[in-house]
Amino acid sequence: MRNLFNLILISLFYLGQGYLFAQPVNEVIYIGPGGAEGISDNGKIVVGSFGDKGYYWTYGTGRVELGWCHPYDVTNDTMIVGDFLDPTVTTPEGDTCFVAGYWKDGQWHNIGSLLAEPFHPDWYTDAFGVSSDGSTIVGMQWWDYSHVEAYKWTQADSFTMLGMNGGQGSKALGVNADGSIVVGWDENSNFERRAVMWNPDSFYLGTLANPPSELGEAHDISPNGLYIVGGSDGRAFVWTETGGMVDLNPTGNQNDYADDVSDNKVIVGTYETSTIHNDGFVYTDENGFELIEDFFARNNVTYGNPDWAYFDYCQAISRDGTVIAGSGYRTTTEAAYESWVVYLDTPSELPSESAVATDFKLEQNYPNPFNPSTTIAFSLPVAAPVKLVVYDLQGRKVRTLLNESLPAGAQQVKWDANDDFGRPVASGVYLYTLDSENFSQTKKMLLVR
Repeated sequence: MRNLFNLILISLFYLGQGYLFAQPVNEVIYIGPGGAEGISDNGKIVVGSFGDKGYYWTYGTGRVELGWCHPYDVTNDTMIVGDFLDPTVTTPEGDTCFVAGYWKDGQWHNIGSLLAEPFHPDWYTDAFGVSSDGSTIVGMQWWDYSHVEAYKWTQADSFTMLGMNGGQGSKALGVNADGSIVVGWDENSNFERRAVMWNPDSFYLGTLANPPSELGEAHDISPNGLYIVGGSDGRAFVWTETGGMVDLNPTGNQNDYADDVSDNKVIVGTYETSTIHNDGFVYTDENGFELIEDFFARNNVTYGNPDWAYFDYCQAISRDGTVIAGSGYRTTTEAAYESWVVYLDTPSELPSESAVATDFKLEQNYPNPFNPSTTIAFSLPVAAPVKLVVYDLQGRKVRTLLNESLPAGAQQVKWDANDDFGRPVASGVYLYTLDSENFSQTKKMLLVR
């Protein structure tokens, strides 16, 4: 009877979340043709395109085709940003244009342009990143074939142009959780791209070249705003305010670049190993720079298909570092260029610096559902006494995880699914509540043994 109750409880939980079964862990899942460009913070939604046709994918729903578009990023509530073919926007010759926008509630929405009229199908806007809360979109505005400028866009303020610093172009590629920090590249007076951060003024991030060269691009920023990643003079880098720009693979002799980074500094990117194929890579402070096959082997990740040949690109990672998406070739005959995603068993245990928080915030636990443990993250704008407690659905206290004063910033606590007496608790839905000064919030989580 208890097993039946647990099954009903679990089914109701999944129905409320929009899916029925948890995704497999430590197993590569194949999404279908094309590249994987972006992933939601919680790792549940992957977006990408095959040619000029885009898609989004979830484990519960599968692949959903979005028509003529190029999706690049997505929020937890399936707000997708990119460019799409808008039949209402045409050139003087009558050609339809790809324009920047966001997909929400089953349709694309054009965010507009600063141009008075379109001159060419390519002379419009591209959108490459969206903040976690969906408030801010970043990308670049095309003015003509040689003139592009980075922007950020909000519903309230429309376009804010970010500048070009004397060159002919700039491009915004990533944005942090609340939209306050934007990263990308601009050009100097010699038309060399260099990695920059706009916060709100442009700030040059440095170089890895020796002798110094300003060649470089910043590709993304972690949601908590602590880590910026990209490539400089053919070298993958991570940048922090305290450490500056650091080479992720100082002993390597091939070109590489970093594409995405999690809040706990798990970094993914691409290592150009030959003229024919590349290799995705994963970087952690614990294990350094690893090619994706070595990373998979160390984490006991199975490919699920013995014909898979090349994991060419690692392009996106979830906020907690447990979900990685990329693309490659399924067979040695290269008949199918395909996207893939893998859900790792546990997050990497990495030290993380405190993020600057502007408000109290309680995150969804990860992984969720979980077994045998899960991590609960939260942010404090100021130092404050904090109490974090787990309850069952009847409101009975199960475990006090925290009851102490903590400094401002991002915090994490792990629950091992035991109660206050060290006894394992049963499968089911549990509540966790964060209480602090003038703040209280509760979320649900699911234990499946």
